[in-house]
This record gives sequence, C-alpha cells and structure tokens, in this order.
Amino acid sequence: MNEDQRIRPRLLCPDTFSDSEVTQGKLMTSCVSVNFHRYGIAINSISRLESSSHCHVQFSYSTFDGKLIEVESLLCDIKYRQELETGNQYGLAFVNADQSYINQQTKLLAIELDIEQNSEQLEDLLS
Repeated sequence: MNEDQRIRPRLLCPDTFSDSEVTQGKLMTSCVSVNFHRYGIAINSISRLESSSHCHVQFSYSTFDGKLIEVESLLCDIKYRQELETGNQYGLAFVNADQSYINQQTKLLAIELDIEQNSEQLEDLLS
C-alpha cells in the first residue's frame, strides 16, 4: 500500500517512541518502530513474524513535554511484509472495531498529534 492510499500519512517515529512488542499467540517479538499514525504502525523485525493475518502490538511514547503514553495489547491486521537486507518490514493496521482500539483511541491520537506538532516546530526552526 503506498502513501496515497492511506487515510493519513505516517510520521517517522522519534527517539522517544519505544520499540514495539508484537505478540502472536505465545510468541513475542521485539521490533523497531519506524513510522506511525493513529490507524497503524510500520515496524522492522530482524526475524520473520509467524504467517498470520493478525497480531497484538504494544509500545510506549514519551511526549516532548515528558509524559509517558503506554499502548498495550492492541489488535492489528498485518497488511504487508517486505523483505529487506536487514530483516523484514511490516505494516500493521489497528483494528478499530476491537475493544482494545476503542479503549486506547485517545492515546493513539495524542501520540500522533504530539509527533506531528513537534515535527512542524522542528521544520520551522531549521528553515
């Protein structure tokens, strides 16, 4: 899926965005968080995830003013996998009909807005 097909463009995850923990059944894999928006996340994994269309993801994010936001056990659809020289990149879409999404929707929006707002401020400083 290219960016033109997305509802919102994904934002690069800053250093204050944790690695993502992906759970499939009893298997948990630590992945690098690459980019994010309130509807999904892209991750990189050295190892290949199990062949499945679903997983759960958890991560945390420290806002630029120091508040910690934790997202736990969010159900995702695995939308794509791309094999890279350094592992695999996955696109995960949060399942918005799932109760875990509904309960954490405000957190996802807060993370997106914080990254977006501070990215714009950094661009203004550099121009």
